[in-house]
Amino acid sequence: MSLISRLFRSKESAPRAGVMTLDDRLKKLEEAAEHAQAGYKGMPLNKAGDFALRDGDVARALVYYGRAIDAFLEDEQREAARALGV
Repeated sequence: MSLISRLFRSKESAPRAGVMTLDDRLKKLEEAAEHAQAGYKGMPLNKAGDFALRDGDVARALVYYGRAIDAFLEDEQREAARALGV
């Protein structure tokens, strides 16, 4: 897909075969966060925020980033939480 096509494609365009939709990716990352060991719960939530932001869903990205910060703080990873809050 060319750069021009990617820039101007409709958000409602049908997903290509073998390519996960944003909702599929977020669901998978939610499950990963739910089953992650202590110390690793914030990483999938941070990645979910990145995917949502790349897709242009800023509101959803902010929710995931907030949850990632909370998870990092619960796991006593203040530096990781601070890095997200910048």
